[in-house]
Amino acid sequence: MSWLLIEQSLKFAFRVSYNQEEYEALSARMWLVTNMGVRRLIVRIDSQLVTEQLTGNLQARDHT
Repeated sequence: MSWLLIEQSLKFAFRVSYNQEEYEALSARMWLVTNMGVRRLIVRIDSQLVTEQLTGNLQARDHT
């Protein structure tokens, strides 16, 4: 198994909560690695809310 380290920074042009920031950042990373051809990805995250959103067990509300 080979490993690759990619450093990335994101700047949001809109106000976000901490959980939304975590979700958007992870979503962007997943898009990046998918477009690089990565077929297997291990994600470790400490936010239960974001984990529930990603697994489809919880849907975020839009506060606009």
